[in-house]
Amino acid sequence: MKRNNLGCDVPSASAGRIREALQQTYVVVVTYNPDVDVLHRQFVRLAAEGISVVVVDNCSRNHNDVSAMVLKHAFGLISLAQNEGVAAAHNHGIEYIRSKGGKFLIFLDQDSTPEAGAFATLVNAYFSHCATAKVGAIGSSYTLPAGNQGSSFVRFGWFHFNKIYCQHDSLATHEVDFLISSGTLIPLAVIDEVGLMLKNLFIDHVDTDWFLRARSYEYQFYGCCASRMSHALGERTVRVWLGRWRTVPVHKGFRYFFTFRNSLWLYKQSYAPTKWISADIMRLIYIFIFSGVLAAERKENIKWMWKGIRAGLRSEDLPSKDWGLEATL
Repeated sequence: MKRNNLGCDVPSASAGRIREALQQTYVVVVTYNPDVDVLHRQFVRLAAEGISVVVVDNCSRNHNDVSAMVLKHAFGLISLAQNEGVAAAHNHGIEYIRSKGGKFLIFLDQDSTPEAGAFATLVNAYFSHCATAKVGAIGSSYTLPAGNQGSSFVRFGWFHFNKIYCQHDSLATHEVDFLISSGTLIPLAVIDEVGLMLKNLFIDHVDTDWFLRARSYEYQFYGCCASRMSHALGERTVRVWLGRWRTVPVHKGFRYFFTFRNSLWLYKQSYAPTKWISADIMRLIYIFIFSGVLAAERKENIKWMWKGIRAGLRSEDLPSKDWGLEATL
């Protein structure tokens, strides 16, 4: 039986079928004031993989540098007149891929660099599962800068997230409850059913919201240890002891507005499972303890958290311009 005409009638795919799928795959890179050296390394890696790429630039201050690098590598470019956020940028990329007749997409942050062969590995993992499961996405494993252990794949637990770490050189795949967008392969047919990213979330929980919606359509997701990339979380990360050692991303204060507002909004949605809500509430408590109590910028962070809480509690929908952040973004 074929599913979505993507070759899911067999439990595995030949090298030729994988090459064919990669020819129908586009990488969507979203940029916003990127580090040009990091972006250069990413572009060189993508060019070496021979995969189609579209860059969606969110009105970066160094847009001319981004544009020149895109032109050098003959990638596609969508230049936005203002910073529309990650979700809207992803949607622009999705529509571009549709116009090109693509069947798969891979989202990639501007600071994520895949290892050689990572995309072929994702496609192979997709074909390995889609004959027997309704596969919504396959995600990559990653390490943090300087080779530190990356974030794990995740299953929902009551008041916590069950973490699955990939062993060194592991070839395993793990069924997971959601994935980060960067390094994740999604068939366009799945997006056609589930819908686009919710642009008014702007940045935080964009991927969480989409994966929770996709779960409500009974899609399954897998983390692929053999598809590897380097990736950065936040402006920087620190190691702190909060019941156990944790790697905590550090963001600018205004990001906590979106963190808290979007979490509280998601709690109200019918497709948000109670188990996830309980785990995310604990995550917000940890964020408040670290960023609102222990961090040097705690007054600024608390200001934005409180604004986010108020916005999340009072609104059933997500107005696009109620933030007072235009000068900050």
